[in-house]
Amino acid sequence: MWRRIIWLPVILLVGWFLVEQLPGWFAPPPPWTRYPDLLALPGGCQAANALRLFAAARGATNATGMSAEQAQAATIVVLETQYPNARFTFALSPELVRGSFGDTALAWFSVATFERDDATAPASAIVFLDGQSGEPLSVITVLGAGAEGADGVCGSFAPQPRGWSAVLRPYLPLLALAGYVSMVAIGAGVVWLRQKKANSRG
Repeated sequence: MWRRIIWLPVILLVGWFLVEQLPGWFAPPPPWTRYPDLLALPGGCQAANALRLFAAARGATNATGMSAEQAQAATIVVLETQYPNARFTFALSPELVRGSFGDTALAWFSVATFERDDATAPASAIVFLDGQSGEPLSVITVLGAGAEGADGVCGSFAPQPRGWSAVLRPYLPLLALAGYVSMVAIGAGVVWLRQKKANSRG
């Protein structure tokens, strides 16, 4: 009976670990850890999240027949149509990504920043073009100024500063389990040594 009581905390802690912690180990990494270079751009958090929403990965092989220069020219046309009279520059020139974009798997992804002539002007725009035709797939307007990753204004997408206590907190039950098992092992060792001495005297 006492052996069952000893193992009960172990079973409970292992169950907690399997339910609460193990799934997080296999969860996809947050977008800001996958694309840290985006965080320095205006609209970088939204751009990283847009890639996540489209399940898109950067660095796709160009098999579309459209060059990056052609994609940039097509993006300029889309931006000039979407935002007439607005002056913009590319914070991130078009690059090919692979993801789930409806009927196509390849898209040209870019981020443009606008000159802030007035407070109503957007800060930036995130553009996805069809990898084959160059037709716009999605244009996302980002309001507000500043590099959100640097200013920490990323909302729920922002990486939060974490000290050692915050890093270790999810593993406290596991550490407690390790300490408990160590104490049980030490206790069992002491009992075994005492029994061994008693047997040798007998």
